[in-house]
Amino acid sequence: MKKNTLLVGALALLGLNPLYAEDLTIELSRDNADNITLIELDAEGNVKETGGVRYDVAFGNVGQIGTNTSFIGIGEVNFGADGAAYKAVNVEFAHGWGGYEDQKTLVLATGTDPQNLTPFAQLPLYRTGGYADFRDFTFNFSTVLGEYTMPVGAQNVWLYFSASNGNLMTITFMENGIEEGTDGMQPYLYEQEGYYDNGINIPAIDFERAVPVIEDDPATDGPDDPYASAGYNEDTECWGGTSKGFKVRSINPIDFGNDDYKQIVLYLGRNTENYMDYMKLYLDEVSEENLIDSLWTGMSFSDFNIGFPVAHNISGISGEHTLIIEWTGTNNFFGIDLLKEELWREAPMCGVVFEDKKASADAVKYATIGDSGATAGGDANSGKGLAEGGLEWEIALYGNHDARCEGANIGYTGDGVTLCFYDVDFKNGEYQRIVVEHSSDKNYLGPIEQANFSFYLGDDDIEDRIWGLSDEERKAYTADQVREIFADKEPIAVVRAQGSTNWGNKFGTDGALKEVTGVHNLYIVYNLIYDTAAGANIYGVYLDPQPVSGGEDPDAIENIAADVEGIRAYSTGDAIVVNADEAATVALYTMNGMLVANEQVAAGTTTLNNLNAGLYILRITNAEGQTDVVKALIK
Repeated sequence: MKKNTLLVGALALLGLNPLYAEDLTIELSRDNADNITLIELDAEGNVKETGGVRYDVAFGNVGQIGTNTSFIGIGEVNFGADGAAYKAVNVEFAHGWGGYEDQKTLVLATGTDPQNLTPFAQLPLYRTGGYADFRDFTFNFSTVLGEYTMPVGAQNVWLYFSASNGNLMTITFMENGIEEGTDGMQPYLYEQEGYYDNGINIPAIDFERAVPVIEDDPATDGPDDPYASAGYNEDTECWGGTSKGFKVRSINPIDFGNDDYKQIVLYLGRNTENYMDYMKLYLDEVSEENLIDSLWTGMSFSDFNIGFPVAHNISGISGEHTLIIEWTGTNNFFGIDLLKEELWREAPMCGVVFEDKKASADAVKYATIGDSGATAGGDANSGKGLAEGGLEWEIALYGNHDARCEGANIGYTGDGVTLCFYDVDFKNGEYQRIVVEHSSDKNYLGPIEQANFSFYLGDDDIEDRIWGLSDEERKAYTADQVREIFADKEPIAVVRAQGSTNWGNKFGTDGALKEVTGVHNLYIVYNLIYDTAAGANIYGVYLDPQPVSGGEDPDAIENIAADVEGIRAYSTGDAIVVNADEAATVALYTMNGMLVANEQVAAGTTTLNNLNAGLYILRITNAEGQTDVVKALIK
């Protein structure tokens, strides 16, 4: 089986190669953002307010690194009075484009700021199996110093690329050197002698299809089986051709012993990144109570025919069980490892949370249907584009895009496109939120501040400034000019615009609506600042009398209580607090079923913080196996 690795320091953990002693490891991820400085310079060497270098929104590492323009400050490192405190350096690096022999050079330097740096080492790095395939590159300083000398004393250290680029996860300064001739990319973990002394491998061939086979219907043009293309490939030794809802199960029960295994590693093949691809793991049957993990598997790997590892820690599983694996995407599956120790870096949960907010049955929908290619709709004589009450709409400003109706939606949009619904009746202020049903072919459009639908009520100033323009001027208006019109206006609602991975995935997002009464022209401004090349198709806008919690009374679920003896839980701010009299297992899911946290909590107080606003499902299990599932609201 071909494998790559996400591990850091696994050789040392295995006791196979004492690379790491009393070493200094610095996390180059958003989890350590308080201690990391990211600076981007422009062509003149001046600091840019916003730059390419940033924390990857999904994986969390430092990414979007430009050659000779992106600088990562990692803080102060003490190299000792004689510069001999550290003999070697290790970096976790990933790159997924171009040739495998193309060198990428990472420079280590000291100095107060990027304009005043003194390099002291250049690390030759090479492509890995994808931008999420982090590999260990280890070098003796004696190998990479070149013409430079080691710093002495405490110094501020910076990293930057002088050739090519890539993603970074950690840098480790090592007290002990490595064996001569072993500099560079380190071997795969599975190649190390004794690896499977710590666990077992169950290859893909030991799994079987766990969804029924539906025979072809001669009366149709093709098979009715939605998973007709899925199957085990003997050449690549994996399950492929999968899609959402496909399942396999272990042919023979797996003996987990007495809570023997602490980590499960899935080997998956893929060549695209998708923030919505998860694989769910169940014991014995598919049910919420038997769900042991939900792993984000849509990472940026580069080959469907290589098994890349995705590792998650597990606990509390004993006895013999059938393992069932369910897909939400199209990964190829090569098998699993069950390990008695946590040897691999645990794969992160995806940093992007997708929403699909549904309007209530009491909502009023304003549709955006019309003749294909039209820039207005709602003409009562044509019968096209009618919302409830025959509401008319028109594209008011184009942001210099070619926005137009595609029959069922408005498309070809971009940053600055502005839509107007005429004579919207807000009645007596009964509407509390706005839902926008839309799609995009992007994984991610940005945070709400940079990717949103902003709603404004028309007034004399707005009407004069927009409709006083000629048709040609309105079509040529740029996004910045559009925002200038609304700069001193207060939006009545701001709704997140999100990527949906393809144009066919329609999702709803919502935002709280200020109290508005009476009849007004309603303007919708698309703000897609994070990715100005992106677009969003809009299918409908809903005015809903239900609040943003989706129709449930927020006060009724803001404080939650578990029925499990000895455990109490409540939400506050952006956190959920669990008070337990004894150790317990806590799993937190979004309303879409995505796993946000799965932790063994000790007796006392545990806080799950930095949660996005929305509804969550909290599953709590105590030591006696009592389980309760409750809802939690983060406002």
